[in-house]
Amino acid sequence: MGDRSLKMLGVRLIRADKLLVKVLGYRMELVRQVGAHKARNDQKIIRVEIERQRLIKARSWARKNGLRPDFVSAVLYLIIAESCRLQIDQLQGGKGKHRPKG
Repeated sequence: MGDRSLKMLGVRLIRADKLLVKVLGYRMELVRQVGAHKARNDQKIIRVEIERQRLIKARSWARKNGLRPDFVSAVLYLIIAESCRLQIDQLQGGKGKHRPKG
């Protein structure tokens, strides 16, 4: 594979990374909506059984897509943790948006 082909693959990887970040942003917007619903209806933020089921489904999706289930469930676990953090912040009166420094 030539340098030109490698460069093109690199460009495609960057596009895929941008898409992943965009999808995460979309997911976090849904999380904010869920958080608002939970707050209005006095529901728990952390729902262990639902999150456990979501992780089980993700492992199945991973296998179907040729990915390691442990890898996919680890990534989703981090996403769920950030979702809970966002909803807790939202419930405590924050905006539920992460403002990175720098």
